[in-house]
Amino acid sequence: MNSLLVRMLVWIIVFLIVVVAAFFWNEARKEVVYLCGNFISGIEESSVRRQLDTANLLGYQSEETATGRQIVAQSVFNLNMYQCVVYLDQDGIVTGYQLN
Repeated sequence: MNSLLVRMLVWIIVFLIVVVAAFFWNEARKEVVYLCGNFISGIEESSVRRQLDTANLLGYQSEETATGRQIVAQSVFNLNMYQCVVYLDQDGIVTGYQLN
């Protein structure tokens, strides 16, 4: 009897862990997708960074490119599967974005 109760408890705990992980996975995905859609051409880099700083489940980094900079935003909560790349010209103005 106790063995059955322990097994049920273990399965309930595993189920709850899966549900919580799926919730955070989806919320991180939605955060990347939603914020990426805000970065239309003509926006300044400071606005992009300000919006990305409001995110709870993602991080970002800036990289120099031949034509300016790019900001890559992604989340470890979904194993960096979804990422937003924001392209900036040399003046720090958004020229486009790509959602991967």
